[in-house]
Amino acid sequence: MTNFLSNNNFSVYIQPGIPAQVSPCPDQHVGIYNKSGFKYLPSRINIDYQKSLSGALSIVNQLNNPVVIILESPHIEEFKVPLGPAKGTTGRLFENGIHNFHTLIQRSTIYSTISSFFNIDIIFINAVQFQCSLGNKLNKANTIIRDNNWIQAFNNGFSQDVVDRIKAINPISVINLCTKGYLNMQLLLHEVVKVYTPYTFGTHPSTWNFAYARIF
Repeated sequence: MTNFLSNNNFSVYIQPGIPAQVSPCPDQHVGIYNKSGFKYLPSRINIDYQKSLSGALSIVNQLNNPVVIILESPHIEEFKVPLGPAKGTTGRLFENGIHNFHTLIQRSTIYSTISSFFNIDIIFINAVQFQCSLGNKLNKANTIIRDNNWIQAFNNGFSQDVVDRIKAINPISVINLCTKGYLNMQLLLHEVVKVYTPYTFGTHPSTWNFAYARIF
């Protein structure tokens, strides 16, 4: 997998400590969505980015009407082999929560647009591909550290990285499901990716068993 900021040292932006995992978590094609619902692939497929001699960005993968789901950054489960985004509670609730992806997207503002496509490839990406939580348990203090690490990275070049990756995938829609945290990371991401249409945002999938779960 190509990380477009491979020359940008993530450890420069984190306070305090060093990341538990120094490698980026790959973006992945994780499942298929259609009017019958969402289903995970038997095996996830890493998105293979490439850059031409002219600097143009693209992917090797052949995707069918991709929709990009953006999360914030990988935590602990995401680095268990094989690596991948949303492998813990977040991933399970995406398919099996009380308010799973299918039930929430049907009520969203973009459903009428994406439902016109027969099959849609669902792509999970992290806005920052590195472990902003540093592998620590996410109590309040460590969550604030995670948020600060994410914001420092995002404001120092990693925002362009997520834009480059989205452009390379060339999705039919982008859905911002980044957690707000304590410092509203979702709003920072929103300002960068809202140019993609159709675009929407929603509550982080880890909350999808609660009444306030929503994709707008």
